[in-house]
Amino acid sequence: MGYKQVLFFAIAFLFFFGCSQKEYFKPLEVNGEVSFDSKLPSEIVDTNKSGAILENRQILTQEGLSKVEFKEGETFIGFSQGMYLFNSHCQELVIYDNKGKEKERMSIAFCPVSATIYGGEVAMVSNENTMYLYDLKSKSEIFSKKTNSAIAVNSLVQTPVFSGGKIYYPMLDGSVVILDRATTEIDKTIVIDSAPFFNNVIFLDVGKTLTLMATSKKLLSLYGGSDYTYDAEIRDIKIQDNKIYLSTLDGSIKELDFTLKLLRELKFQFASFSSINITNNILSVLETGSGYLIRVNLKDFTPSIYKISLSREKNIFTRENLFYYEKGILELK
Repeated sequence: MGYKQVLFFAIAFLFFFGCSQKEYFKPLEVNGEVSFDSKLPSEIVDTNKSGAILENRQILTQEGLSKVEFKEGETFIGFSQGMYLFNSHCQELVIYDNKGKEKERMSIAFCPVSATIYGGEVAMVSNENTMYLYDLKSKSEIFSKKTNSAIAVNSLVQTPVFSGGKIYYPMLDGSVVILDRATTEIDKTIVIDSAPFFNNVIFLDVGKTLTLMATSKKLLSLYGGSDYTYDAEIRDIKIQDNKIYLSTLDGSIKELDFTLKLLRELKFQFASFSSINITNNILSVLETGSGYLIRVNLKDFTPSIYKISLSREKNIFTRENLFYYEKGILELK
């Protein structure tokens, strides 16, 4: 047997052995069972930072289910000011209102992966990691600049943020580029992480006292005139009552302050977490590996665990006090 054949069988053995040894979350105590309360008109087939895409081509955002039924070849890339933004065949930006009426169609020569409207302008980031600013009325480019190439990205691509006369562009290479709208000059570039793969910005929140940004591996806080970092394999982030909450790849739920000091933590061995929902001071996550709903009382950080019917990792979306999974809707009370 040749060297290549030996190597192949060795890799195959390790792969199958590793798969057979996969561990799943097994809670010591289960507090009950819950089930999905109602159903969507169609199953969720994809999600991004702006919303969920249904099989019937409707869009679910933080404002609820739209009447938009986008066309073949259109990709949902953003939702802002009540408008739904689509990339059509990497040739056009198409904008629909909530009733499904086409409001704008603009020719472009690139492929946007995220977009935000503010006033009469639209900020976009392309799949080549180029930032753009367009005027919607004249359908003309105001500004563009290419930054470092990004080799691979995940689906949680954050959309640009307009704030205080500036535009914060979350890029695909782990940086946030801040553009001054008045001068159309770059004010600052903030590097969160410089990892070569899957390093796109997945979270960006610009507030009066706190600016929080993250890749899937690092959190960066700008607070009180200083900057702070925290390393974690991040699944989701929420800001609530002057605290930051993380769900992580290793099955942890973490509470941090704005300086990213770890305050409290729960670890659920082998758990696979989804998005965070915070309702009535209760943090909830769906555990998709074995099928559980975990609810953490933020007053004393104690968990309650409920069995729920989940068929492994699927598309999950959360808004208000609701979890959406496949076609199911779970109301949190």
